Amino acid sequence: MTRLYTGRVAAGEALFSLQEARLLRRYGGLRKNRDVLLFDPVHCYGLTEFARIVDDFVGAGWPAQAFWPHGGHLFSLHVVAALGLGGAELNPFAFHPFNGTIDGARVENGMVAVPQVPDIGFEPRGEVMQVFRRAFGDWLS
Repeated sequence: MTRLYTGRVAAGEALFSLQEARLLRRYGGLRKNRDVLLFDPVHCYGLTEFARIVDDFVGAGWPAQAFWPHGGHLFSLHVVAALGLGGAELNPFAFHPFNGTIDGARVENGMVAVPQVPDIGFEPRGEVMQVFRRAFGDWLS
């Protein structure tokens, strides 16, 4: 019960649709001024449904900064920057080779800058491009 717990609660990681998110918002006991929303943009049927969830919560008075997308991959970082969210989980170990950020990125004080590269930013990620080249060969050239 969040009424008895004064710390922050993080929730939403295993929910994928707007309907599920609304149930969490209505009945989960979360607090707008304190708790963290961890919906994963990839598992939420893509960016469109994820953005609908954000819009729904913001429309109900939640700050966009309450959203910290789960996932640990570069895409989450881009989503946070595009939608003005609170932050993103970047995991250097999960979701290989899409984990973390671009090659050579520096983490300073627990933060990393959004890569300033064209497209979604996978191109400066050597391991990802190796996978793409194996899968698509000359088509990428």
